[in-house]
Amino acid sequence: MRSPLILGLLMGLAPSLPCAPAPPALVLTLEAPVQWRHGGPWHDVELGQLFGPGDELRCGDGGTLLLSLDAGVSLALEPGAQLRLHGGAAGGRLALELAQGRVDLLGGQRDDGAGVTLRTPNAQVELLGPDAEVYAAGPQETQVTVSEGRALLGDLGGKRRELVEALQRRRLTQGRLLAAEPLAKREIFPLADRWGRMRQFHGQRQALRRALLASKDHAPFVRALQRRQAAP
Repeated sequence: MRSPLILGLLMGLAPSLPCAPAPPALVLTLEAPVQWRHGGPWHDVELGQLFGPGDELRCGDGGTLLLSLDAGVSLALEPGAQLRLHGGAAGGRLALELAQGRVDLLGGQRDDGAGVTLRTPNAQVELLGPDAEVYAAGPQETQVTVSEGRALLGDLGGKRRELVEALQRRRLTQGRLLAAEPLAKREIFPLADRWGRMRQFHGQRQALRRALLASKDHAPFVRALQRRQAAP
């Protein structure tokens, strides 16, 4: 169910302050418990909150989070996931760090042609879009599953990288980059259903993002992000 804030925004709530520069991440939906921190204690995440480089997010048992990242990328954190946001990487790529758990990325190819780079404890993933799932299964194992498009999976040193094509899964485990595996038929329908529902919401993200960033109710989040980014 959408919150009253979201419903009000979609019904044409008039913006009462100039739209702030697009931050790296904006909370579009969440199911508690979801928390964040910036080098300090953990706090509960709120709908419409903004996050930037240096912020960390984690989902507790049953918690989920959908973020809108700049330039048309959406990211869904699943229960047990922990993510850190970084600044831009080489070539204008969005840089993220997944400490543990599972994330789904939609629109992995940005509007400006740059992509998304996601690091895990043992791997680096370059998402070439449009849809993929990355799972940090442990300190020595990362799995990448691609719905559409493709991704590059490699070790942190960049010595070896291999493509993961659509409807494939690839693992980097104990330093070994295993061969790509086609998804089993029993996996394809549930994944297609889940990603299909996410794509529907992904299509609404720009309207939600514009409304949230322009809302008077959103100003405290803008100021809080500015204070965090200005701190040494």
